[in-house]
Amino acid sequence: MKHIQLTPIQIFPVIIGTLSLGLSFFVLSQVFNIHIFYELGEIIFFLVLIVYIFNIILSIFFYSQKKNRNSRLFSNPASLSLMSFAGVIYYALVFFYYTYIGLNQFSIDLISWLFFAVWTFMFVINIRLNYLIYNGKIRMDDVTYLLNIPSIVMGGGIIMTSVLIPSTLFPPGNQILFYLYFATVVGFGISLIQFFLVSSASLTSHFINIQRGGKKGTTMIPLGAASIIVFNLLLLPTFNKLGIFIFPTHIFFDLAILFWSFEVLILITGAFTVINSRYEEHDITVWAYVFPVGVSIFSDFLLYLETYYMIFKIDIIISSILLFFLYGFSLYQSFFKNNSASG
Repeated sequence: MKHIQLTPIQIFPVIIGTLSLGLSFFVLSQVFNIHIFYELGEIIFFLVLIVYIFNIILSIFFYSQKKNRNSRLFSNPASLSLMSFAGVIYYALVFFYYTYIGLNQFSIDLISWLFFAVWTFMFVINIRLNYLIYNGKIRMDDVTYLLNIPSIVMGGGIIMTSVLIPSTLFPPGNQILFYLYFATVVGFGISLIQFFLVSSASLTSHFINIQRGGKKGTTMIPLGAASIIVFNLLLLPTFNKLGIFIFPTHIFFDLAILFWSFEVLILITGAFTVINSRYEEHDITVWAYVFPVGVSIFSDFLLYLETYYMIFKIDIIISSILLFFLYGFSLYQSFFKNNSASG
């Protein structure tokens, strides 16, 4: 057998999986005050930043060479879903940039305008995917949890905008800040409703495909969706400081706990699914086991900061161990196992 051949678009899940590893180190450093983990997270951030920029350039070059290749990209639901990773990676990198480097007036202006560009790009992807779905351009066999990623990423903007709250770099009454908040709220609305709609169809199709021996790699994606919802529920009340949006803090926290309970269920289910399928042949979707766990760890971190309950601290430890295992498993499946088998 040959190793998995990755196009520039298919590299995005590997990048975000690696970024999830760095996020886990950052969370562990904050919860347990271990400085070496903080430094490891910083190293991973800079490595991912370089690879991310290089891969964006490579993707533009790769898909602009042939028109038929570009056409297939925008008509393939799986490719559209993988393209959306570019957005969530950007949001995460902004968070790490703020953490490890800091913000000044120039960087905050650049980041803000790039946010609108990324948000628009993600909105277009969601429109295209909805068109393919509602006009019967996608076969039922192709409807998987992978199709939920573009809608999930629409809700990921809170990762970035929450970093800028409250920022003294924005003068009072700044309109850019208002539109940042407004776009974040709209994105969460799209993410929440569309996830419930697409996920229902995905579950039905997933059940049918599994009965036919289909892949299980996207089983963990609802975990990422639930975590993004928790992000928004915990962080949207910070928008109240402008007096434009009024989100009830206590109600949103209670709802966050409800979605966290679903996270625990899917995390355990996904872990057993990986163990059960460890001897099966995997493709690039194996990385869909990794990044949802990284997102879940950060939602646990936010809940821990809110409550300092030991249950969330324990969850961070268990999820981090699972993430390290899943990252190694995916790395082995993608770049080592098939190579050795072919030799």
